[in-house]
Amino acid sequence: MTASPLPAAVQMAAYALKRWGVLSFWSNIILTLFSAAALLLGLLGQSSGAARSVGTGVGSFWAISGLISLLVSIFFSWRYWNIGKALQYAKASDRPKRADTQKTIRLGLVVSVIGMLLSLLGTQSVVGSVLVKAVRQTGANVISQQSCIVIPADLFSIAANTTALTAHFIGITVALWLMTRLAK
Repeated sequence: MTASPLPAAVQMAAYALKRWGVLSFWSNIILTLFSAAALLLGLLGQSSGAARSVGTGVGSFWAISGLISLLVSIFFSWRYWNIGKALQYAKASDRPKRADTQKTIRLGLVVSVIGMLLSLLGTQSVVGSVLVKAVRQTGANVISQQSCIVIPADLFSIAANTTALTAHFIGITVALWLMTRLAK
């Protein structure tokens, strides 16, 4: 007895999950590495005794939280790819169920939305801190108050958070795209 060929809808779903899962996986890994590098440089700049800022410290906390959720999002991207491979099994009983696949995609979407929120909080806290510093900068005031100086750690923290935002946006976009593809 030979196995019947895969239905067209299953083939299209498998292709979409594999293609978009691997795209999301690698883009999120690359962006996570850039974000982590920027965050590390910012944290090293903060610990070198330069003018510290509460906003940058809070922004770094949110950036680390966003990166942790990004690691979970990378796991979900990898899961999309694996589900796509599993959908190509010849026996229908060996393939993942549509409801389970949609549940996995929804969980990945929730993780990306939470990560985006964390990264937005980090970005806003650092941008607010830098804005206050920039407004307070005047010639004589800068010399007497080190807390008015915008330091590279501030900018690295902004870069880390905005890069994480981009990665979370990709995760959200891929999850939404896959949900619409699987709903057909």
